[in-house]
Amino acid sequence: MPDALSNKRRPSATTHLGIRYVLWLSTAQLVTAGEVAAVVISLSSQSPDTARATSTHTNLAILIGVVLVGMFVTALGGYRTIAPTLRWFVVGAKPDPAQRRAAINLVRNQSVRPLAIWAASGASTSLLFTQRIVRPIVAAANTEFTSRVTAPGVVARLVMMWVVNSALPSLAIALP
Repeated sequence: MPDALSNKRRPSATTHLGIRYVLWLSTAQLVTAGEVAAVVISLSSQSPDTARATSTHTNLAILIGVVLVGMFVTALGGYRTIAPTLRWFVVGAKPDPAQRRAAINLVRNQSVRPLAIWAASGASTSLLFTQRIVRPIVAAANTEFTSRVTAPGVVARLVMMWVVNSALPSLAIALP
């Protein structure tokens, strides 16, 4: 009996994979925010007027608040996006057309969220951090999908990766 009780307390495979996904998304968000903050702080220390303006407690509190809100939105949105897909993927079921479409659009939806967060707060490497989890799901959803190509080609994905991981952080650093 103790073994049956311990099984009930353990998170399901769906929850476990969802938590791993969210942790990678949040880690990417935090790492990128740290990179942007480090560059902005180091650049601001080169100008005495800017250094005084960026070193106030109010600005530090705002920075921490924006990072925490961004991580919360990333984690919550990430889990809500992937949880329905994980339910059929973890048990090895075949997805229905709506589930297939949702799985195929995971990468797009995952890219839009950080884009929106960083448009409001500053870039994201979350796509790189979570590809190991998302790729098998999209492959499983594509086994019998023949109606149309919904994913962009290699060149378009590389350009999007560059925009999300290089252009946006550079813009966030250059604008302040």
